[in-house]
Amino acid sequence: MPLLSTAQQNSYKLCDSVFTNKWKPHYYSFNAKYTLSSEKLTEEVNKTLTYQSSQVNGFITIRFVVNCKGQSGNFEIYQIDNNYQIAKFEDRYIEQLLNFVKTLENWKIGTYESRKFDYYAYFTFKIEHGKVTEIVP
Repeated sequence: MPLLSTAQQNSYKLCDSVFTNKWKPHYYSFNAKYTLSSEKLTEEVNKTLTYQSSQVNGFITIRFVVNCKGQSGNFEIYQIDNNYQIAKFEDRYIEQLLNFVKTLENWKIGTYESRKFDYYAYFTFKIEHGKVTEIVP
């Protein structure tokens, strides 16, 4: 799936230079799934969406890195329609989803054998008529 856009935060820095430009582990390598359930996250994101165009249908994935301080950054956004074809949803809708993800805190710190690691995490939002109906993972 091609990357359609990125969003960075100025104060965010990666901690593990070993993986900066190479492979990075994913959240499941550290059992670092976000603390709220997918159902609760779905409920919360729908409370924050002020723009819910009935024209928005498909999937939006926001992938990011959680650093060794438990901060998220280096956001990447992927968009596909219900037929799994590349799509481009309205910027203001994407912005609201991205802002929601940026507000999430209390990320687990990736550790292995007492060493802290940066890791990839992501949310895929299933959207039907502008409403988020499911979030994976």
